[in-house]
Amino acid sequence: MKNQFLYIFYISNREKICTNDHINEILDTAQFTNSQDTVTGLLMYSKTHFIQYIEGPILNVNRLFAKIKLDYRHRNCLIISTQFLDERIFPSWQMASKSFDENKLTMISEMSQENQLAFQSFLNRENCGKSIVQKFMQQFVESNLY
Repeated sequence: MKNQFLYIFYISNREKICTNDHINEILDTAQFTNSQDTVTGLLMYSKTHFIQYIEGPILNVNRLFAKIKLDYRHRNCLIISTQFLDERIFPSWQMASKSFDENKLTMISEMSQENQLAFQSFLNRENCGKSIVQKFMQQFVESNLY
């Protein structure tokens, strides 16, 4: 069956009231509900941003994203990329996660200087093209989450 899945990749601004306990709550809830809804993905977060990739059955991903947009722990939710998929990219990740420090990217993920500049530009919403999304997804996967 073609195009049975959908992914949404977005960035948002983390609200100052969003604590690390809130992050843990988000991840715990996501791992449980995503398992129920067969949604997979990852959440990257810093003190000021969320970057999330979710994938799964089209209806389930759209329903989840509608809830995500209403969450009080972030604002300015911007879809960077969305696309139909024939198969999942992250089939076993109910919700992988990784924190990052925008000022110390080399300490967190060992990004090249070029990727650090591109990532900072991405966070500033200056360059949000599809190739940038693919580059970050690849960087994330290669940063030994397994």
